[in-house]
Amino acid sequence: DVYDLCTQWEISTTLPQDNTALESLIMENCKNQLLVIDDIHQISDRHSASIDELCQNLNNQGLLRIVLIGREPITGYSYLEKIQILPLDDEYGAQILGEEQDLDERLSISRRLGGHPLALQLYQPESELPEQSTDVQNYVEKIVLSNLSDKEKSSLNLLSLEPIPIDSNNSLVSEMIGAFDDQALLRWSSKNSKVELHHLIRNVRRSFIGVDEQIQMHKSLANHWQGIDRSEDEDLVLLFHQIASSEENIIELIEQQLSNLSPHRSNILAVLIGQAIDQIPQNSDLHYFAAKVAAKRCEVDYLKHHIENIQDERSIGLKFDLALLEGRLEDADELFLESLKNSDHGQSNRLSISAASRRLEDRIFDDKIDDKIIKETNHYLSQVDIGKVHKSGKSALIIAISLIKHSLSLLQQDLLAAQKITESIQNLGLEAEPLVLNMRSKEIIFEFKNGLKSVEETKQFLERAISVQTNHLYKDSIRLNFVEALTSSNIELAKVQFELLSQPDYDIRLNTYNRYVARWWLCKSIIEPSNRLTSLRESISQHKLSGCPRAAKSLERRLHSLI
Repeated sequence: DVYDLCTQWEISTTLPQDNTALESLIMENCKNQLLVIDDIHQISDRHSASIDELCQNLNNQGLLRIVLIGREPITGYSYLEKIQILPLDDEYGAQILGEEQDLDERLSISRRLGGHPLALQLYQPESELPEQSTDVQNYVEKIVLSNLSDKEKSSLNLLSLEPIPIDSNNSLVSEMIGAFDDQALLRWSSKNSKVELHHLIRNVRRSFIGVDEQIQMHKSLANHWQGIDRSEDEDLVLLFHQIASSEENIIELIEQQLSNLSPHRSNILAVLIGQAIDQIPQNSDLHYFAAKVAAKRCEVDYLKHHIENIQDERSIGLKFDLALLEGRLEDADELFLESLKNSDHGQSNRLSISAASRRLEDRIFDDKIDDKIIKETNHYLSQVDIGKVHKSGKSALIIAISLIKHSLSLLQQDLLAAQKITESIQNLGLEAEPLVLNMRSKEIIFEFKNGLKSVEETKQFLERAISVQTNHLYKDSIRLNFVEALTSSNIELAKVQFELLSQPDYDIRLNTYNRYVARWWLCKSIIEPSNRLTSLRESISQHKLSGCPRAAKSLERRLHSLI
């Protein structure tokens, strides 16, 4: 997808997830440069439209050049000039063959191989030549691979079915890798740790494998990958083979991967779920999974399509996500109330606490406080019924409510009320110290912003509060609160404090963390004005993703004022 492209182009050390933000970053960092996408024909249909749109927008700006390389047929990209690469002229083909043979012989070999660069690279002096240049595939199969044993050809077939470059040591045919490498049949990547077949070899071998045989081979590969220790990427290689071999429990297998979904792997999982839907088009579970991935990727059109194919109450939560992404706040509230009706008591309380927390954070730190925030947050809290909560879970629920009320008190400029809530938490004992210092840090920052504490007093207290936190998100959240307060009064210290924050880790899958990331990018837009547009766009995207459409809309107004 677009994110993978920008990673390979090495656009920046910290990349946003939003496609529009990535586009801005490319234009900011790559002026007058040449960007290349090889094997453009291999991009999945699931992601080709977004990459096409990116390339068109970059091309229209005229600030850089784009070169796409691929095999016909290539659909889309009509705005770019198409240049057909013809076979090599005989004289250049002769150069690839080296100088061990005389020139006339090399010219003849080049002519017989049709000027195909890879066929020329694979040529061995002892090999026979095809009768005509158009027969390169047969040449590869019957000549280049003719010295392979049946076992080696079977291994080559298995390697040809791997969907992405793999760790050579983890391959089912790892004992054959050395022999294949000696014959120049392989492509290496990622510092020579990942391997795949040269695409001409791969395509030739695949063309000789029947459908039934392919299914059996996918089953063998699935059994292999299931039996070894795997990386996250290899989990998806396993899932690819399980889907391709039409395993009966494919729903459960995809659900397992969905529970571990990270944005960096969502592009692959989106493609794999699409392949499963091709096999079972009307399956409601698969459309639910696809919708969950689309929601995580903020892909509104895909989310709408899959919601239409979900036949049970699970669509309510996804419609809620869609309403938030589209900024339809009244619809989102109605869907929230509907979800409460379909929930048991415990889940209803969790949903209400989550909604109150989300509403409280659905704002920008330097915007004027809207009374609606107070009213609506209290409304969500009123939906919580502590009376029916089991004794073992009551304490955690009371703490969650207290934290929200503490923040509400500070928003209402009622420091005394906030301090009383902190004191009540402090009575829980020593184990509450990190939580108490977290709450006190918000009070200290409030006092700093209102001229009641000096910057040095504030800094000293916050460092102490940060030092006792065992949760890294809490550490960073305290410091980020300080950075936000400093942006209007001491930008140089804000820069120093900002550098101490953890950079976004998109593999963490929590809404509270997404909100931290959204605020991190907003502060970056203030502290580093050179990348302001990119940072604002990513902050907008992350606010939407974490269920904060009001904050996103506020930032959109800022963005439009800068364009």
